Parts: sequence; C-alpha cells; structure tokens
Amino acid sequence: MERRKDSAVGVIPVYKKGEGEFLFCLIRDENGFWGFPKGHQDEGEREETTALRELEEEAGIKEVDLEQQTFRETYVHDRNGEKIEKTVTYFLGFVPNMTNATPDEFKKEITEMRWLSYPEAVATIRPQTQPLLEEAWEYLQKSLE
Repeated sequence: MERRKDSAVGVIPVYKKGEGEFLFCLIRDENGFWGFPKGHQDEGEREETTALRELEEEAGIKEVDLEQQTFRETYVHDRNGEKIEKTVTYFLGFVPNMTNATPDEFKKEITEMRWLSYPEAVATIRPQTQPLLEEAWEYLQKSLE
C-alpha cells in the first residue's frame, strides 16, 4: 500500500549573536514537539512566500533575510492511523533581533518558542530533525571561512 505524501515549507530562523555564534529559533507545537516554523503552501503560492508567512504566523518574525540555500527533511508520521510521508523544505533565514513572540491567535498551535545555541537546539529538537539542523550548522560554519 502506497503512503500518502504531504509537503510543507518553513524557515530555520538564525540570529548571529557574535563571531561564529548562532542562535536558532525553535517552536513547540500543540503535540509538544520542538521544530522550526513551517506549514502548507496555499494554492499558487511560491515557496519563499509560504516560508515567510509561516515564520510570521508561528514566531512573529517579520524581518528576515532568506538565503536561497534550502534544506530538506523527509519523515513518516501518523495522522489518525494513516501513515503519511512528509517532505519539508526549509530556507535558512537570518533575523536582525530576537524580540519577537508567537502572535496570540497562534498560541494554541504554537505553545512555546525559544532561541537556543546549536548544542541546546540539538538536545531539544526532535531526533528526526537533528540531521537537518546539523546540515544547516555545517553550512553556517562554512560561511564563516
């Protein structure tokens, strides 16, 4: 039996704190899982537009410089007893500050938000998303060279 496929687009929000020091914005969803802001594309919407919309809706971040570099994760999750294969495309997004919060209308969906160092983010994020974070971290380290 073939699995149903689903896709989403999101942003890995990054704040450059100092020379070579980066903080990542993680959000916790209503199921208690930590990850990056993401969501489904609206009909006819470009991936970049979806990423920016989801970032603002889920993390309250309006100012961001999106990199053209994307990262992908694919995983299988269970929705009402049905196994769904989901692929998420993430843009790396540099933000100028960390003075943001999940808008009130999304606080039921996004219960918490944190800015974390790479080691803290790896320890907090879902295991299935750790390789994605590692790939983004390596990209950031190469950008410093």
